[in-house]
Amino acid sequence: MIELVSRWLETNAEFSTQEHLEACLLKIVEQWPLDGVLGACLANAELLASVAARSYRHANGFDRIELITSVAGRYSLRLHAWWGQDTAAHENIHSHPWCFASSVLAGKLWFEQYVEATKGEQVAVFLYSSPSGESYNLSPAGDTALQLVLRGGMHAGSSYSAHSSLIHRVWTEPNSDTITLMLHGEGLAYPSRVFAPSGADRVFYRDRPSPDGLRATLERIRGVLAASTGGRL
Repeated sequence: MIELVSRWLETNAEFSTQEHLEACLLKIVEQWPLDGVLGACLANAELLASVAARSYRHANGFDRIELITSVAGRYSLRLHAWWGQDTAAHENIHSHPWCFASSVLAGKLWFEQYVEATKGEQVAVFLYSSPSGESYNLSPAGDTALQLVLRGGMHAGSSYSAHSSLIHRVWTEPNSDTITLMLHGEGLAYPSRVFAPSGADRVFYRDRPSPDGLRATLERIRGVLAASTGGRL
């Protein structure tokens, strides 16, 4: 089934705007049940190893599982999994280098949106360039002030899209496992920005799963989705 999704993305999908991305994502969710996509990964050792090689534990506190990616960099389809018992703090406020759409498949996702404003909270700015290798560096780029403009929550079944200019952060509740499916377009807005308390250079390392480790994570995700839908996947 994952080959069908990949073929459709390559030949029929449009990624130029956030609205296009959301329409594509909703079609994927409606037409190809995620349980079948995950089952295809679990049944194919070569595919599982390929997905594991481009997935990792994100420094912002979630498992980032890249199911399908465009060789030309036009798009990426990812699973994000927040495990409630691992939630210690909100992720850093940030922007992205691409427009994206996201659908909450299980759990609940909280979000905050910000704008730069002279009377906002003072934060340090770090620039995130195009990633490479096993680590990525956030380069200090001065300070700015951010003002909170919107806070809310999204339950399973919610979807949304955002432009690369959006400044935001998301998190889940303690003891609440949350799974989202995200589709993003081409990275045209590098360097993106991360906002954090002032400090030294920030370097994060990718903790990549082994194929067996990814298998366990995908089985766990299937269990969360089954519980969320009452067994109807």
